[in-house]
Amino acid sequence: MARKPRRFRNDGSLEPEPGNVVARVPDAPVASPLARARPELIEDAKEAIEAVRSKATVAGYEADWEKFKAFCRREDLLPFQPAHPETVVVYLRWLSKRAVPSRGRNKGKDGMAAGSIDRARASIAHFHRQANLPSPTVDYRVREAVKGIKNLIGGDPRQAWPILPQHLAAMLRWLEGRRKNGIRLVRDRALLLTCFVGALSKGEVTALRRKDVTVHDDGILFVLARHQGLTAKDVEQGTKSKRSGSSVVDWRLRDDDAATKALDPVGSLRAWLKESGGGDDDFAFRPVKDGAEDDVRGKALAS
Repeated sequence: MARKPRRFRNDGSLEPEPGNVVARVPDAPVASPLARARPELIEDAKEAIEAVRSKATVAGYEADWEKFKAFCRREDLLPFQPAHPETVVVYLRWLSKRAVPSRGRNKGKDGMAAGSIDRARASIAHFHRQANLPSPTVDYRVREAVKGIKNLIGGDPRQAWPILPQHLAAMLRWLEGRRKNGIRLVRDRALLLTCFVGALSKGEVTALRRKDVTVHDDGILFVLARHQGLTAKDVEQGTKSKRSGSSVVDWRLRDDDAATKALDPVGSLRAWLKESGGGDDDFAFRPVKDGAEDDVRGKALAS
């Protein structure tokens, strides 16, 4: 039997003879340089990675990932990690058509909204990247399927209407009818108006300390601790941790904004700060003890 001629490879070397193929020895694992790093450096690095997403986002990803794993086990579409792109397509289409949401505007109906499907896809990508695996969500089939699913769902994304001064005036009238009078009414009025003029989220306004708020005759200056997903306990431990930067919101009352001027946000906040008392490091908005209108607690409001 004639011997098959050996050929040259692209790198100029000869192909091995048949039967004499040299087995490739896998490379020895490379030790991580972090094995020699100080623990505080590793903790600082972990803190930076964890600060990328809020606690609420991480919790949502974890819940979505558990649902995906349960679906794969139930439908015998294993493995779920690494997942095949076609498995992801089947799952996302199932979410859009047959899954029954337990909350939100689609509660009790068949099929998730487009935003929920996007988050489910993001959670699959997130946990694959965490495991140093290629994400199946970047596959062409998955991207095209998501477009098709959104076309099948139809409907425009829901856009919340902005709150205008006339809406806020109605809220304050309702509040005055409910609270009657007392320091709770002073606090709640100032709280609503502060959120409105500063465009503050509930996390930002509950994290404010008295030293972070400067009231002028024609406006309010806020210094915000930039944080994501802090709970009331986190806020009490300090709003400005090592991972928190800060930004300034300098709101000024315009002469042509008579509607906002009539609500008197400056006077309302000034009245609350005077009534509640406290030092510079105390929270700007604090709970009032039930049954004691003059007993202002020292802890933060729950966000």
